[in-house]
Amino acid sequence: MRTQRATLKKILEFSNELRHKYSDILVSNYYNQYSADISIMFDYYKDDTNLCFGTLDNDIYRLFFISADLDSLNGIIPLFPRNSIIEFIYVGEKCPYDFSKISCISRIDSFKRYHTFLNDDSFAKKLDHRFFSMYLPDCTQFADFSDIVNLQRLLNTVFDKRVSHLPSNDDLKKLIKNKCVILCKQNEEIKTFWLLKKEGKRIYSYEAYNSIQGIYMQSLWYKYFNEFKEQKYREVYAWVSDKNIFSLNLHYKFNFTFDRMNLLIFETK
Repeated sequence: MRTQRATLKKILEFSNELRHKYSDILVSNYYNQYSADISIMFDYYKDDTNLCFGTLDNDIYRLFFISADLDSLNGIIPLFPRNSIIEFIYVGEKCPYDFSKISCISRIDSFKRYHTFLNDDSFAKKLDHRFFSMYLPDCTQFADFSDIVNLQRLLNTVFDKRVSHLPSNDDLKKLIKNKCVILCKQNEEIKTFWLLKKEGKRIYSYEAYNSIQGIYMQSLWYKYFNEFKEQKYREVYAWVSDKNIFSLNLHYKFNFTFDRMNLLIFETK
């Protein structure tokens, strides 16, 4: 048994074959994450009931599966690099699959997705009442290209790249160009940053960091949530780790609620 190489286009053809045969029982963690470029090359292994494929993505090897027999992944996953990352999303209070049966992986973190609706009148009233007096009008600015080195240093120091999809330099340049990186600085040093992505009428709160008083991040969010509301954005959402109590509390203050989407993150042994 060994892996082979193929483009994503070919991988999707293999996937369609499995989906046609086992549509009622298939389990998968591939959610079209790479659909924008079907020429990307993947390592893969397939048999009659499984397709596993992986690729190196910004220094992290990410592994995907489409399986009609989860237990049999124990014999396939070890064909791929150790310390590969597997992510799995499910809806509801309890995961419908028992991943403990896959002995060659270990769970390293879990996230829940939270969202808040900007066009909800009750949200606006709560936000104005609670944070108006805290707003610091001069504490925020958009990042520029000269900030990339320091942003990358902070991102790679603060966040675990196994569980955070950290941006490459090219990704950061695109975010900065689109005014999606907002900073608070003191003496030219970045103390707070917020990375976001604009997805239609939704804002994805991508990464956030604050090393000073909580008022700075709260003020930053207060300012831009109101601006997004005026620009007719409807929703802000974020994936928050169950372990990150400070982040959870911040999201609760801004009226975020759990939307029943869960993310499990595993690492291969």
